[in-house]
Amino acid sequence: MAADPSSLSNYAPRVQIKGVDKVADKLSGGIDGIYKFVSCYHGKPLYRRDAKGKPAGEERVLWYSSTFGDWDVSRGTEPNEAEILMYGGDMEHASTPLFVSAWHLGGDLSSGGVADKFAPVAAVVTCADGTTYADGEVTTSSRKTGPVLTDAEMEAKYQFIYDRYKAGDPSPSINFTFVVLLVMTGLTIVLAIPYFLLKKRGGAAAGGGPKYEKVGTSFAQMLQQSRKKTVGHIA
Repeated sequence: MAADPSSLSNYAPRVQIKGVDKVADKLSGGIDGIYKFVSCYHGKPLYRRDAKGKPAGEERVLWYSSTFGDWDVSRGTEPNEAEILMYGGDMEHASTPLFVSAWHLGGDLSSGGVADKFAPVAAVVTCADGTTYADGEVTTSSRKTGPVLTDAEMEAKYQFIYDRYKAGDPSPSINFTFVVLLVMTGLTIVLAIPYFLLKKRGGAAAGGGPKYEKVGTSFAQMLQQSRKKTVGHIA
């Protein structure tokens, strides 16, 4: 029977798995049965198989893996990645196991299967009471109320965040000013060296040191003295 949309809850309270035990002939206790909703796990329902009439050690749990986006059936009463027997809907992120498109059974659980490999299995997962739902009628996420941003508003919000926190682009004017300052500093140092050398010579002569001819302090004279010294005309 079809479900009344006005009475839908956010989960199917009981689901039934069929069609697996005839294939999983090497698995004691099988997988088929009624699975009851007991809690939430990774934001989705967690189901445990009805253990009535089942011996200890044959517990089964049906749960959603947020890592792989699929639904898994594993041994025990709690989710266990190391004990997965069957999985379905890899990366489909189905809201409930009712909407999983395909299931796969561990290869070592059936005759002719290959160990450590999962093979497709014609598992059928339905509501235990026979209720049927269309994909989208059942959700496992809370329905939030309030304003929803349009595409344009969302784009504007992202642009604002980007403009606010992005690194500033280098300014060409700042770079040019830095180069000019660097050049002027270099020229100052180069021109100041002859001046200080000549001043030092003058000081040594006044203090009784070796005497040198009087040297002018104009810029042209300093250049002339530097050229003479370079070619060996003066010491």
